[in-house]
Amino acid sequence: MSRSIYLIFLILLLNSCGSDSNSISSYKGYKIFLLNLFKTSYLWSENIDTDINLSKIYSPYQMVDELKYKPKDRWSFVITEREDSRLLSSNGRGFGFAYTILDGNFTILYTLIESPADRAGLKRGDIVLSIDGKEPLGLNLDKFLDKNRSVEFNIYRGGRYISLYIEPSEYSFKFIERKVINGDIGYLRLDLFSPDAIDEIEESFSFFKSQNIKDLIIDIRYNSGGSIVVASILLDKLVSNLDNRVQFKLKWNNRYKRRDYIYRFETDKNSLNLDRVLFLTTRVTASASEVVINALKPYIEVITIGDRTYGKPVGMEGVHDKFYAYYLINFKIENSVGFSDYFNGLDVTCPSRDDLSHALGDRDEIMLSDALFFIDSGECN
Repeated sequence: MSRSIYLIFLILLLNSCGSDSNSISSYKGYKIFLLNLFKTSYLWSENIDTDINLSKIYSPYQMVDELKYKPKDRWSFVITEREDSRLLSSNGRGFGFAYTILDGNFTILYTLIESPADRAGLKRGDIVLSIDGKEPLGLNLDKFLDKNRSVEFNIYRGGRYISLYIEPSEYSFKFIERKVINGDIGYLRLDLFSPDAIDEIEESFSFFKSQNIKDLIIDIRYNSGGSIVVASILLDKLVSNLDNRVQFKLKWNNRYKRRDYIYRFETDKNSLNLDRVLFLTTRVTASASEVVINALKPYIEVITIGDRTYGKPVGMEGVHDKFYAYYLINFKIENSVGFSDYFNGLDVTCPSRDDLSHALGDRDEIMLSDALFFIDSGECN
């Protein structure tokens, strides 16, 4: 079964408008500013040709695309200041779901927790037949944002045809779902390493500690990354008695070695003392998610269930000017034994299939079921 995943997170960003838009369109100051970033703090600054004809550059997006080190860099990007304010926020605008094209059908991958789509009852695995009476494939969903009305979704679910009404709006959502399975197995779904998720992480691990869980399954199958500070906080919750040991290291280019930094373990009151952690992963699992997996491997048993991860062992520190935020790759990320070469992703322990016929967190969902089987038997299913 072929599956082309489009992670269309409908946490739709507010676009610049009015006089701001006119000012941005006439702004040329980014050219020298951005060129200097590529020459200095960009990780691969020594590998790129910065002898560029600035008169033939018409936008910062074009400039980043032309200058980035394409053999390695798949990630450097530019966004407006207004878009940047929402980048890792728990505030969204729109419907709040992600979808995939499965066998030619517009199929719901998941809904953001407490988003309008989630509250309206849209479910993972729903096949959307029409939105507001129109074919969903290729439909510009932005056009519904300012209509101030509910939008009809005609869906096919489990042999039945259903109509749901979802009103796109400004909303706040959660990043975590947590529970205990079979008495002593914790399940944690974490959708993004956002600073807004820190309180949810703290509460979840206080809960897990109170329940004396013996194993933990972390579902990051759709977690494409976020803040490495939040990744470090999560690592502190998983193990005890590793205080001051290296979690991971940030390695900048030779000009910026003064910016190298080491994150270290620090035991918290709600830290668990796990000998093993199981992760549910897919080809979307990336960046900070991979940092956590890679950082744990020198210390405890790490089991991954699902598919090989995406492969992003590098990070970026946003730099701002008058109108834009520039996210260029600045550093590679090594674990305590110096391993960072996973541009092709991290290997999976037990291959498993992402099962859209069951909700995330349902113990009958194939990936979670395979993780439970491994805990019980010590073997892949």
